[in-house]
Amino acid sequence: MVDYITFDDRLMKYYDSEKRCISLKFKTGKSLNVHLPSVGVTNWLKNYINRKQRQQESFDQDFLNFAPFAIPDWRGLNDASYERFVYESQNWSNAEISMLTEIRKIFADTINPVIKYRDEQGGERIIPLNFQGGIKSILLISDPFSQLT
Repeated sequence: MVDYITFDDRLMKYYDSEKRCISLKFKTGKSLNVHLPSVGVTNWLKNYINRKQRQQESFDQDFLNFAPFAIPDWRGLNDASYERFVYESQNWSNAEISMLTEIRKIFADTINPVIKYRDEQGGERIIPLNFQGGIKSILLISDPFSQLT
């Protein structure tokens, strides 16, 4: 079994299984729901950025750092709803921005692919899984020129 992400205990103690997110309550009384980045939101953001760049339109690049954690789901996500997320982010406090920055760092540090398996005696073993060029490199064709006519 490939185990790609090991979640930090500092975050998991705030995980709310009903909301399916990390639910943080600050001393100021404000609360912040931090969502695990999803493929759907990430793809929507990638398409949004590409479209804005092609049309030479500006967009809030700072919010993009936090968007995968702030947007709960890609379903129903459109330009208007995305702009609401951007607008709401302008009310984030320094504590909220600092927390999101730290969570981004924690997530970047926790992505650590390993293979877990059971040895002949039934003990669980873990082997680091490293790919030159990152994990996406396992999908690359070793000789892409062989695909040409």
